[in-house]
Amino acid sequence: MWRCACARPLVATASLAAAGLGTSVLPRPALAAPRLPAAPLTVDSIADAAEAVAAAVVHITIGAPSARRAAPQRSGSGVIVRSDGLVLTNAHVVAAALQGGQPLSVKTSDGRELPGRVLAIDRRIDLAVVALVQKGDEGGERPLPTARLASAEKLAALRAGEWVVAVGSPFSLTNTVTAGIISTTHRDSRDVGVNGGYPRQEYLQTDAAINPGNSGGPLVSLDGQVIGINSMKTAQGAGLAFAIPITMAEVQQLLEHGKLQRPFIGLKLVALDEHLKLPQFPQDLTGVFVPQVVMGSPVHKDSTAGCAFLK
Repeated sequence: MWRCACARPLVATASLAAAGLGTSVLPRPALAAPRLPAAPLTVDSIADAAEAVAAAVVHITIGAPSARRAAPQRSGSGVIVRSDGLVLTNAHVVAAALQGGQPLSVKTSDGRELPGRVLAIDRRIDLAVVALVQKGDEGGERPLPTARLASAEKLAALRAGEWVVAVGSPFSLTNTVTAGIISTTHRDSRDVGVNGGYPRQEYLQTDAAINPGNSGGPLVSLDGQVIGINSMKTAQGAGLAFAIPITMAEVQQLLEHGKLQRPFIGLKLVALDEHLKLPQFPQDLTGVFVPQVVMGSPVHKDSTAGCAFLK
């Protein structure tokens, strides 16, 4: 069983209900010359990485305490990605604020409690954008600290075994730092079993401690760049946690469309191999067969159904 790393006070969390899109999102590195050795790990490396992002990490709570409940209904983490107060987090962290009309509150690293508003949410990829509503002492807004997001090139060069740092609020314990390594850079959702592995998505797998409340917080490389958004962990084993690659966090696209735009051509493809016997094709033929075109899809105007693309 998999569990989201979003906290409810002192109780087990619900299973993650959001998956991602049907295409690889983490660039795979091409064959290249051997890499030069990385900078040596020092006694300050992990502390420096945590310090580089800590000011931009926030604690998100959904629901207000009541006479029967001393803590919020749900809590998680987030990271400020724009100085005017845009926060990136997991969809499952803030979904209750939309579904039940629960108040959403965000606590910044300097201790301020600010109301938040969900601007965009994509449940399939499990990402959301929250806007902070802030008023300065003089009635104006003050710029907020932001985290540096890693580029696609950096993620393409990411290797298993590299040290990473997770920052968040597990069990509402704010400003918590844990460290570990990247266990694998391309963990397929079919391996993880999220929504049966469809639509397909890739995760960063890490053995850094990710607990309920870490959801939505950043996974950071040693140079202080955010490489992923912590999302879920295993319910049984230790050292198995997963983050959404930061290359999926197309904030502007989320704001413009309310969700991430996924590539879609509208063809159902079946591989021609020894397991597929079609009398109209030679048995040694390789390629793909197109048995169906999705109605209304971009290729619906073309008469490609029933065609074979051969090689």
